[in-house]
Amino acid sequence: PLEVKLDGVRVLTVVFPDGNVIQYSRNGKELTNFQMIKDQFSKIPVKETMVFDGEVMSSSFQDLMKQVHRKENAKTEDAILHLFDVIPLEKFISGKYNLVQKERTAWLNQWYLEHQNTLLNVRVLNHGMIDLNTERGQNLFKMYNKSAVENGYEGIMIKDPLAPYECKRTKNWLKLKPFIEVSLEVQDVEES
Repeated sequence: PLEVKLDGVRVLTVVFPDGNVIQYSRNGKELTNFQMIKDQFSKIPVKETMVFDGEVMSSSFQDLMKQVHRKENAKTEDAILHLFDVIPLEKFISGKYNLVQKERTAWLNQWYLEHQNTLLNVRVLNHGMIDLNTERGQNLFKMYNKSAVENGYEGIMIKDPLAPYECKRTKNWLKLKPFIEVSLEVQDVEES
């Protein structure tokens, strides 16, 4: 699948069968400033503890970064959590979930359709399935990438539809961002 690359904060939302919800940054720091999103998740029953992987966005990246780790009075009412994957906590702890990407995505989309009226500050990231081994697929890929950048996204994510979820960087999820080159004239030099 192809997805737009969001410029937000990666959030792992852990939802327990008892309704408890905890959110973490990708480096394991607990996030406490998205209570509204946590409250919405707490109303959705799960049979086993699940980890919802996503990116939270706000009016602007700078505004979001000011609020993410505030100790008090965080203003995150406009925050939207964009989900792109899901994995049982037990498999997350083990580091790998063998259910392939396209099946996890299908499950996540179905789950979201059933609960979207409760999850007002949660969305599932749209994706497109493209066969990159065909000329048509290559053309669609170029159009998708160009459209993502023109619409203000950071770039695109390219995911192997048959890959497992792995809790590490792999070639199964590739980030494609535009390369921006700037030529500047040196105006002055100071020796230190």
